[in-house]
Amino acid sequence: MRPADSAPEARCQRKRGKCRLVARRVISRQRRIPVYRPLRLSCHLSLVASIICTKICWLDAYRRNARTATKASTDSATPYLAVKVTSGLGDYAVAARYLRDLADRVEPFSFDLYSGNPDIAGWIFKSVPGFRNSYTEFLFDELRAKYDLALWVMHFVVVYAEFAAWRKLQRSNKLCAAIENIIKFGAQFEPFIQHHPRWDNFLARQAVYMNLQRRNLLHAFSGIRPGDDSLLLETDESIIATLGLTRGGFVTIHNGFDLSVVVVGSSATKCYPHFAEVVRLIKAERPDLPIVQIGARTNRRPVATCGAAYRQ
Repeated sequence: MRPADSAPEARCQRKRGKCRLVARRVISRQRRIPVYRPLRLSCHLSLVASIICTKICWLDAYRRNARTATKASTDSATPYLAVKVTSGLGDYAVAARYLRDLADRVEPFSFDLYSGNPDIAGWIFKSVPGFRNSYTEFLFDELRAKYDLALWVMHFVVVYAEFAAWRKLQRSNKLCAAIENIIKFGAQFEPFIQHHPRWDNFLARQAVYMNLQRRNLLHAFSGIRPGDDSLLLETDESIIATLGLTRGGFVTIHNGFDLSVVVVGSSATKCYPHFAEVVRLIKAERPDLPIVQIGARTNRRPVATCGAAYRQ
């Protein structure tokens, strides 16, 4: 028999043995669980957290840089505007004429342009007084509050009055009068603006009933008189010689296709589908007349009857 004083020690050994047995069972159960699953989940969570932190840091830095970039300009006496222009090249040209005439009718102002194609828009607006920089429209909503005034120019004009620096704008009486007219005149177009572009047809009908056209509708919003329909653009004079053409001896066509106009179908409704037949009929009467299709490099449906040499 074991001595009596060894009984407590035996009990402790039995308890330690049970603890080791439980530990081995727990370890064996953990080994049955695939290790890669929690590791993969933790890696994904870490990656997502890292991306979120990076985005937050980038956004904070972006906002600080945006405030710094606009502060120096807004401190001057001249109002500094943010103008968003949407849609295609033709709309850019109409908006450029409008802003040119607005600058001619009111006190001096400068503006930055926000559009879907900053390079093309910068080329169109280069000759407009007060034009400074051209940016992507993606930045407009974030930066519009940093300017003295923000406008959206399309078939209509929208003033973001909640962000306007009225204390500074009140020094420009004519500009304030134009802003007031935009707000009042735009009230009758409000349903069409809210449902743009689905209700653009109704907006056009309303303009026709008011004896207005695309060329002067924006001017009517501001209550100013439209100026000349022409628009000064910087062009490459060497392109005619490069294509082997003679000045005044050719015709240009464009079927309306535009990459900046996103539609659900294969093409926008403004794309005329029968230009091949039109060109064929013209060439039947004037076989010596070169016909150059503009915008064919990005066009899904080039006009075959123009010839490959005259698609630019």
